[in-house]
Amino acid sequence: MNNQELGEVGKGFTAEYPSVIVRGYGCEPAILAVHRVNRATGYIYVAKPWATKPVGFRSSDVFEYDDWMFTKLKRAYESKDQTALMQLYNEAAPFLPTLIKQE
Repeated sequence: MNNQELGEVGKGFTAEYPSVIVRGYGCEPAILAVHRVNRATGYIYVAKPWATKPVGFRSSDVFEYDDWMFTKLKRAYESKDQTALMQLYNEAAPFLPTLIKQE
């Protein structure tokens, strides 16, 4: 089941702003909402749903929301296990922006 099929998506975000896992700076995982996608640049703009200035991340750093995967990523990050963290990011499902506002 993808974000668009869920209606309310992780952390209470809506289908209008679907939740995703983002590989943040320093590889820290975060749960944010997709605001828009720029297919020309390959950037996905994410922030909290109420934010007015989302930040662009490369599509390779944005993943489908999965609570269990986020928990595993967070644990690996907090334990400073870079090998496990990179392996988990490689296993995470990439975000596929099918119904998101396009630029």
